[in-house]
Amino acid sequence: MRVVAEFVDARTGKRYLPGDGNNIDPPLTEEQFERLKKSGCLKDGTESSGSTAAISDKSPLEVMTVAELQQLAAYNKIDLGDAKKKPDLITAIEAALAAKNLRVNGPTIGEFVAAGYKASAYPPGGYALKSSQDEIDAAIAAEKAQST
Repeated sequence: MRVVAEFVDARTGKRYLPGDGNNIDPPLTEEQFERLKKSGCLKDGTESSGSTAAISDKSPLEVMTVAELQQLAAYNKIDLGDAKKKPDLITAIEAALAAKNLRVNGPTIGEFVAAGYKASAYPPGGYALKSSQDEIDAAIAAEKAQST
């Protein structure tokens, strides 16, 4: 098992970071493991190791497409100026996120809710938005509908 996106163990309040692995204590239940795996926080080691190793050496922005980078910038209201090429987009986004003290490797609203968190608490502290405001609003509306 490998942690690939930061999460907080709701039982203990302990935060686990990418790269943490078999040291989750107390061990996760099968249900917790499946929920965290589905939300993209954990990998169980059965994924193909060739491509995973290549991706893990790159920053989260480097593995994104130009369209995904532009979308991330739009979600976080980052002015890209004249940047059009991937290296220029990455530089602009990294600078803007650093200025806001935000990390990019957090979950989408769907992943966040699937991991058991409330949509109204999205995004997790210290992370850039990875979902549109419309997606966030829809998840919050669904959360409110369930509570009534």
